[in-house]
Amino acid sequence: MSEYPEASMRYAGTFFFIAAILCLAAAGYDYFFTQPAIPLPPFEIAQTEFAVGNAPTGTQLLRTKITNPSKEPRRVLGIVGQCIGNCCFMPLEGGPIIILPGSSFDLACELDVNRPGPIDAAIKIYLEENGIRTVTLRVTGTAVEAPHAPK
Repeated sequence: MSEYPEASMRYAGTFFFIAAILCLAAAGYDYFFTQPAIPLPPFEIAQTEFAVGNAPTGTQLLRTKITNPSKEPRRVLGIVGQCIGNCCFMPLEGGPIIILPGSSFDLACELDVNRPGPIDAAIKIYLEENGIRTVTLRVTGTAVEAPHAPK
């Protein structure tokens, strides 16, 4: 133990004061002189609305394209269809799907109509971009009875 304990305490306080000033200077440099991360551009989806007009009962295929315009591979986390009333609108792919930089993915969806009436169903696509973004594909129209062949 030192003969003068107050002298060693004085130096310790000075040391911590200088260390605090250096930390504040480093934080200020980081705040003012480093560039923030630039968010990646969002996915591009060619078509989100499908108006099928007077659609015959049965199954038809609808397609859209999901493009990754960024310079990094990105993921489609999931794709969820919906059955409602007289129809089901379902993706033929599940997820997750990795889309390479500058590439596109052709998403095929199936509309299955089982009886006449209004059509209004949706598919939710969950995209990984600066968090998770949800995009809805919607199909609308009217289901009509398919014409019968004459006997």
